[in-house]
Formats: sequence, C-alpha cells, structure tokens
Amino acid sequence: MNWLFVYLAGEDWKQPDPAKLDRVNPDGSYIGGTLISLLRVMNELRRRGHRVDLDQPVPARYDVLVICREPSFINDYLDVAANRRILWLHDIDQQADFRRYRHHYDGAITVSPFLGSLYPEAGIPLLNSTNPLEIVDIPRTETEPLSLCFAGMFIKGRGVDFALEVLAELLPIRPDARLHLYGSHSLWGSPADIVRLHCDRHYLPRVEAALAKVERSAVEFHGNVANRDLLRRLAGHHFLLIPADVDESCSMVAIEAQAVGTVVLASPRGALPDTVGPGGLCLPLEPAPWAEKIAELAADHESWRGYSRAGRAHYQARFRCDRVIDAWLDWLGGL
Repeated sequence: MNWLFVYLAGEDWKQPDPAKLDRVNPDGSYIGGTLISLLRVMNELRRRGHRVDLDQPVPARYDVLVICREPSFINDYLDVAANRRILWLHDIDQQADFRRYRHHYDGAITVSPFLGSLYPEAGIPLLNSTNPLEIVDIPRTETEPLSLCFAGMFIKGRGVDFALEVLAELLPIRPDARLHLYGSHSLWGSPADIVRLHCDRHYLPRVEAALAKVERSAVEFHGNVANRDLLRRLAGHHFLLIPADVDESCSMVAIEAQAVGTVVLASPRGALPDTVGPGGLCLPLEPAPWAEKIAELAADHESWRGYSRAGRAHYQARFRCDRVIDAWLDWLGGL
C-alpha cells in the first residue's frame, strides 16, 4: 500500500528523520509524543513493505492519506488522489474543526477510547486505537533502593510540582527514595528560563515551594534524553509518576514504562486509567496517599512485581506497534 502522512504542514518545524525514533532533534529541541507515535507507525509500515511519504506528496495515487491532529490540514491536500482519507486524532480540543471538516474524511482514528468518547456523534467511521510502541526487550536495571521518576514537560498541569510534593511526603518514611526528572529544563538552573519557556507566573512559585521541601541530593535532573535512552533509564526505576491535572488523550510515557516493567502511578484524568490499566494505579491528586502507596508497594516486593508483570502484558496486548497496525489495516479494509 501507498501511504501519505501529513503532520508538519503549516508549522515551522524542522522535519525529523523518519528512520530515527528519538525525542531530541540534532539542535536539542524536543520532539513530542505525537510525532514519535507517527514515526513509529511509519517505520512499522515500511518494515512490512509499504511505501510511506511524509508531508510531500508524489504525483501518484495513494491508498491512504492520513492527516495527523489538525482536521483543517486537509484543505492543502484536497487535490491529492487517495482511495481513503483518514484523520488521526490526538488532541482533545479538535471538536469544532472536526465537525467543520469531517465530510472530507472517510474515517478517523483516535489514540484512546477516552478521546473517542469526546466525539460521540462523529458522523464517520471511528476506530479507537492508541499510541504505539515498537517491540521492546530491555531488562530491568534497578540500582537504587527506591527509585521514582517523572518524565515530561515542566508546565502547569503536568505535575512536576506534585511529584516533588510526593517525594517530600515519602522521604520521612523512606529516606533512601530518589526522584529522577526527565524534561525540558533544569529546575536547579535558571528560574528566568523556566518562566520564559515553561512556567507561567502563577505556576513557578508552586514549583519553587515544592523544591524547598526536599533535599537536593534526593532529586536528579537529566534533561531531554533520546527515546531509546529513556526506555533504558525507565527500566532502572521502580515507579513512574504521572500526576497530570489535565485530561490526557493518551500517555506515551506510561506505555513506555509498562513495556520495561516500571510500575505507573497516575492521576485518574482522561485516558490515564485505560492506558495504565493493570500496570499501576490511578490515585486522586493528594501527595500523602501517593507516598503511602509507594512505600507500601516498595515494601511488598511481590505486589510490586505483580504490577510490573501485568504492565508488560498490558503493553504486549494493547500497545505493540505491530498489533496496532494490524488493527488499523483490518479497520481500513472494512471501510
């Protein structure tokens, strides 16, 4: 089959190398989860012998034209010959544009059942899928007695301040606990840069207050890391914290953590309960219960291993890229 994916149209971003699954561009800029998901799908299709183009169509007829995220991008591709035009929905705020442009599409694919629930009257065939992850076979490598991590942008709603609050509650119970932060900028470095790039003026004081409650030696900042490197590092942590205070359409890092057997603790927002599934727990956003649950599971090794095994099985059944693409192809064949 011949595929054309459209993602970067209308955006002033450097086109990444589709052969590379990496979170960091050569210039150090961060590649978000949606683009990582796209590159994984493209690579899996190429592995199966499909022809796949990105953004720039060739003068030929495509079997499938896939518009990623922005329904309005179809306007620039109406003259592209395609047997099927598909919208790949990743965001929770596209309902208005979806209603406006859906008549141009033969169907839509979402990244979670939660996201699909936001489009109850789609008017076109809808497949509730997920963000995919390639086959992962990375061994566990824990070296610290109790290792936690947070991976994401340091912005309001993502919860890096909450992760630090959890650590502050946990340290009196488990002084050996350590929190590893993977993200865009050092919290220990320049607050001015944090304000300018990530934290609004209302959020920064919360981050600073949370930092003041913990010993610096209990927190390690790693910055942006490449995707394969992040997977290896996740395998060295016991828990991944996803204390999102906003609805998530899907959580790439939750999938990645489960693939390497790391137990996920998350908020119950959006798609997180479905994505985490049996590979962890979704808890209300109160730091003390999170700390208590971490201490409880860390002391009960068999319970922790149960969540770890269940998370790996959940990844295998739901999120492996080859299985996601199998479902895509079955659904496309029925349109």
